[in-house]
Amino acid sequence: YYLRVGPPAACNPCDAKCDGSVNAFDIEPFIRVLNGGSRCSACAGDANKDGTVNAFDIEPFIACLG
Repeated sequence: YYLRVGPPAACNPCDAKCDGSVNAFDIEPFIRVLNGGSRCSACAGDANKDGTVNAFDIEPFIACLG
């Protein structure tokens, strides 16, 4: 077991792969979540931060990649 000291890591909704970076490798996991698949974190894929992953997240997600 590991004891985490300090605040939890910030959740990055554009890091759909949950590997600590935002890049082209997040596209496939984002599409999977967009189509109802499970997320690797509570906020993964919710690029517009409204609490749900849907078509309104596509444009903000693409902006994250740019």
